[in-house]
Amino acid sequence: MRSLFTGYFFVLVLITSQCFGKAGTDTEKVEVKFEAQGNTSDEVLTQLTSGKESKEKRDVYFYDTPKLALAQHHLFLRARKTTLGDAPDDSTVKIRGEIANNVSDNWLHLEGADSKRESDMVVGKPKVPSISITVVQHSGEIDDVKNGKRSVKKLFSRDQERFVEEYAGGTIEWENLKPMGPEKAEIWKLRQPPGFDRNITIERWNVDGKLFLEISTKVDPKEADRIATNLKDFVRSKGIKESDDPKTKTDFVLSHFAQK
Repeated sequence: MRSLFTGYFFVLVLITSQCFGKAGTDTEKVEVKFEAQGNTSDEVLTQLTSGKESKEKRDVYFYDTPKLALAQHHLFLRARKTTLGDAPDDSTVKIRGEIANNVSDNWLHLEGADSKRESDMVVGKPKVPSISITVVQHSGEIDDVKNGKRSVKKLFSRDQERFVEEYAGGTIEWENLKPMGPEKAEIWKLRQPPGFDRNITIERWNVDGKLFLEISTKVDPKEADRIATNLKDFVRSKGIKESDDPKTKTDFVLSHFAQK
């Protein structure tokens, strides 16, 4: 009887785990983004936030070689230090582009990490898939790396290290990675602003005086095209112009600090 019960229990666990696995796939999101002209960001923020100050600010660092060896493999290492708000400091490894579709789902089930698949969809541009692994950092650790008191490698967990080493194409030499930043990020989260039926996030980056402004929302993949159109119409109705800068924020930050 005990062996029979054990058998039933095993089958139940197996079915349950498969169901949860499918649920994880279904929850993949698309982040729809509108990139606005940075030099009009004060006007934009006044309109969208009613002049409220941001409740979250972060210093963001990237890590790469001076020749951007990791970025050339669509691999990005990032750390975020919270300077205002309750979010913990964290570090992330992310791979972007079609190669992300070939990354095993095993990386989504790591203990002590927030791992996810999603896609970025800048309005007017095709979706870009990604997979990322994020872990929490203790206060002061990101500054220690910036100040040369700790190595870059110390900011990343063993699982993150394995991920980087597997997808860096054999080019990774941790001792050659340099902190690039910080860029200053301000974040606003708005609950369904008038004229739009979704919560949105507004993020402004300041990279040595050059401003980037991004308005975004996360949606199910099947809704992405419709929401992209709605977001574009909503933002334009506020008199906000779309950025004509061909570079993404990340590309600009990396190239800017690599040159420095």
